[in-house]
Amino acid sequence: MVSVIFKNASVRFDAKKINIVKGTNGIGKSTLFHLITGMIKADEGQISVCGVCTEELSEVNFQKDLFYLPQNDPKFNITSDELYKSAVPECSLKARNFTQKLGVSSEVILNNSLYDLSGGERKKVFLALAFAIDPKVLLLDEPTNSLNYEGKKTLLKMLCERNSGAVIITHDEIFDEFSDGVFIVQEWEISLG
Repeated sequence: MVSVIFKNASVRFDAKKINIVKGTNGIGKSTLFHLITGMIKADEGQISVCGVCTEELSEVNFQKDLFYLPQNDPKFNITSDELYKSAVPECSLKARNFTQKLGVSSEVILNNSLYDLSGGERKKVFLALAFAIDPKVLLLDEPTNSLNYEGKKTLLKMLCERNSGAVIITHDEIFDEFSDGVFIVQEWEISLG
């Protein structure tokens, strides 16, 4: 059985702006991100990121052009510091600074396994990684899940301070007044809200 998620859908996100994607649960918002990143291949049509077709994104320009943070953060048995040093050695100090800005202490960053962190702490670790890499476009799937109000405010401030854009799937209304565009995913289509 074949499921049609999008049919004749066309959408363009401005890579320099904050774009919000909304829609009911199960309608295809995360699938849209999986299509953009090339995690799943579209049967028809073309998807490009910063002018490069998804299929042609290499590991090198994938990271500098696009960073995808899924809704559920992985639980590795390494510290945040070890994650940063292995994933982005040239940005590990920057990542630690962003993590502290989001409210996670140096002690936690250096000594606690990601597996043992709370959901909010782990979310902050991966958000900090995304901001340290500083790609042209951030794809954030429900980034405020597990964050308290202060964490949400800090994330919003960090997004507004970036020189690059973001596409954010969210049900959280905290982004609404700061977004440059709200896109609604409905059955088979995406429209500007």
